[in-house]
Amino acid sequence: MADWQLEHPSKFPAKHWAQGPFYDGVMAISKLPGGQKYEEAMLRMGKANGWKIGKSGFYANDHCVGRTYCELYFKSKQEFMIQPLREQLDTVVNMPVPPVQDFKDRASWKRWSWCDALYMASPTWVRLYAATHEKKYLDYMNTEWWAATEYLYDKEEHLFFRDSTYLWNGREHPRKEANGKKVFWGRGNGWVLGGLALVIQHFPKDHPDYPRYVTLFKEMSAKVLQCQHPDGMWGASMLDPERLSMKEASASGLFCYALAFGVNNGYLDRATYEPAVKKSWTGLVGCVEPSGRLAYVQGVGQGPAEFSPQGTEVYAPGILLLAAAEMYKLVQ
Repeated sequence: MADWQLEHPSKFPAKHWAQGPFYDGVMAISKLPGGQKYEEAMLRMGKANGWKIGKSGFYANDHCVGRTYCELYFKSKQEFMIQPLREQLDTVVNMPVPPVQDFKDRASWKRWSWCDALYMASPTWVRLYAATHEKKYLDYMNTEWWAATEYLYDKEEHLFFRDSTYLWNGREHPRKEANGKKVFWGRGNGWVLGGLALVIQHFPKDHPDYPRYVTLFKEMSAKVLQCQHPDGMWGASMLDPERLSMKEASASGLFCYALAFGVNNGYLDRATYEPAVKKSWTGLVGCVEPSGRLAYVQGVGQGPAEFSPQGTEVYAPGILLLAAAEMYKLVQ
């Protein structure tokens, strides 16, 4: 699957957020036996990008590709791999933070005002902190994470609204699923749970907020387990599987990755979660065509929607590669 995607480049620019999850997955399998060629592919990518992220700087999605530079830096300790990233994120740290989090107001896009941002940005900031030992990167990430969580996390359902346009906040006609339940996007919540897995494995365990991340990870994992479909997969909608019944590989891959990580690292009970993880992995493998192309992928979006079973996009194979690396550990 990695080879197919490398041989069939996405239409998205190499610094685009959609590429970032693919790079995450390629880096994950580069650490497995026989993975050297994948690390070399990422070195070529970093060099071609000039080791930079997107031009906007403040936009959380642009930060996603930066953590691959950090991972490559940890192997070689070449400062040029992270220097442009430091310069770009220093601008963000020093930027006044707008109070608005309403997603309809573009000023809010300088904040982490949509749940995807918790995957796109957070792990990059944690890894840059590890690379530089400069606490400002960790502090910024921690502040923005909990601001977004306070705003978007539904403490009753233990799931994240995608953004303010989905909130049940006393409006007369909030968005509802066909069955009357709240609207929670499958991949959106996958971004959060996957982001949590990427964060807590590197977040300082002696930090006073570390237990909060672990608690959130466990709460969400329990809810995600309840939402798993009989075929082991998850759909585009978390709470209305009848309206959008088709399996969706990107959300399912993120949940498989995160739950497998939780089992492998003792955050989740093995007896409870391992059967669900293995079932989800079987379902995901069934989405991979003989060529290595991954199907059943919802395209770029901002919420649950219909999509073609033939759909694919570059972020999804990366997600599945992250899951593959954890599955490799699970069965050792």
